[in-house]
Amino acid sequence: MAFASPLASLFANVAAVPVVNPILEDEELVLSEEELEVVGTKVWNQREDILARITKEERRYTVSNTQHNQRQVVHFKATTGRGRIRMAWTQFLYPLVRDEFERLRNAGVKFSPGVLRSVAKAVLCGANHPQFTPQTVMPDCPTPLIERINSRWIQSFQEHFNIVHRAQTGKLMVSQAKQEQIERSVAVHLGMLAGQFQSGQLDENLIENIDETHFVINMDNGKTLGFRGDNHVKYADVVSGGQGMIMVVKVTGGVHARIGTPFMIFANQDCNYPIGNVPDNVPGVAYRTTKKAFITSACLAEYYRERRCNRPDSQGRKITQWLDNAPEHTRTAAIDQALAEINYDVRSLPENVTHLIQPCDSFIISKIKDAWTRRWELKKVDLIKSNQWQGDRTRGTSGALKNPGQRYFLKLAADSVADVNSQRNEIDLSYARKVMIRCGLSLNVTGAWEERQLNPELQNIIQQYRTEFEASKQHHSVVAVPLVAPVIPVAEATPASPSFNTVPAASRIPRLARHANAQSSRFVPDSQV
Repeated sequence: MAFASPLASLFANVAAVPVVNPILEDEELVLSEEELEVVGTKVWNQREDILARITKEERRYTVSNTQHNQRQVVHFKATTGRGRIRMAWTQFLYPLVRDEFERLRNAGVKFSPGVLRSVAKAVLCGANHPQFTPQTVMPDCPTPLIERINSRWIQSFQEHFNIVHRAQTGKLMVSQAKQEQIERSVAVHLGMLAGQFQSGQLDENLIENIDETHFVINMDNGKTLGFRGDNHVKYADVVSGGQGMIMVVKVTGGVHARIGTPFMIFANQDCNYPIGNVPDNVPGVAYRTTKKAFITSACLAEYYRERRCNRPDSQGRKITQWLDNAPEHTRTAAIDQALAEINYDVRSLPENVTHLIQPCDSFIISKIKDAWTRRWELKKVDLIKSNQWQGDRTRGTSGALKNPGQRYFLKLAADSVADVNSQRNEIDLSYARKVMIRCGLSLNVTGAWEERQLNPELQNIIQQYRTEFEASKQHHSVVAVPLVAPVIPVAEATPASPSFNTVPAASRIPRLARHANAQSSRFVPDSQV
């Protein structure tokens, strides 16, 4: 008995079926039922070759989900067919709307379905088509075309072109000229690091980076598990009073790179320190207070005076610390005095590039917040188990969980940093060591500063601005050496009639060096010239 395939049974009542050859799309064949089964088997056997021609991204598609305002990403295992037949005016308008969407998206417009709907209507009004005008009424529907561009039409348009909601990544959009300026300054900065590392001016063991990050009491993603179809999703959280806190994060470089002792900043109207009932004796963390829990110049000076966070080098060497150019980091007399006490040299990173070259901004802070959130969620479970509710729930109060207090958050900060410091990757590198290498503030594991150690985005910037990188590298690779003032004969030093292009030899020597030569043939360091 002959085997009846599903494809053949589908057309059992059709004598001859036109089939488009999936390999040669421009050929149309008329096949009988028996031939159709043979072709179907052949195409099925060649499915791997057919799907190989489609990229992975083209096989990803988004469709409307069963839940309200949700869409689901699916992966097709077969090529798409012809789909539903679209009206002529829709086929005319689709590519025009897509081109306008692409143009505005590249210009930085923040799109929503409502904005896209307005754009589609504007395109229809400006198309000046002889047949499809905004007030045209098609035979299938008495509604004008301008009113048929509704939310359903926009949804079909998005599904056709695979347009979905995407979250903002990185910094907000800037102009092309500003973007080039940012990338050029990154290339110059990396060239400076390469030159100073290769010449020995920088020691990876004496390099640090600090940055601040904001924490809130109820720090979560606003989601919880529940049954499908629930109309009310609620969960208990902690009384916060609308207050947050700041953590100053420090990453050290070198072979023993680590995240330093965190420095917490709490809100206190009178800037009292220590806060009542909160002694500053929690191991592995320190804290201060400001009016709004944000770092200030005075608080930054206190941070540098805190010996649990910043200590001078045991061998008396100068430590170089990189930080961004935020207004709170402006140098003051108090900050300079605190830096002099610990022998620190603070350098500012280029403007608007900290998201590219600052180690703390790469993923150190995100790892700390992950550890913080994980421990915080477990703490809330313990609060619920022990009935630590705010007030009496039987009297109609909010029923929120009690705030565990600032001392708990100090310990939480210390434990979160310790968790991240204890993690290693497959080659036994800590996160701090890895991020300092990828941002160029440490040598590679090979012991040399190499371009390949940087993250791919920084490598692409160097390739694009190779001239600026090499010039900066060459400029900063020159090591300052003491200047020996040669003995210049008096006759050569003061010629009778020097030419316009001839500069006397003595005039090419700095004035202090010539003065030193007159006294004695001693060395004059560049710092004195």
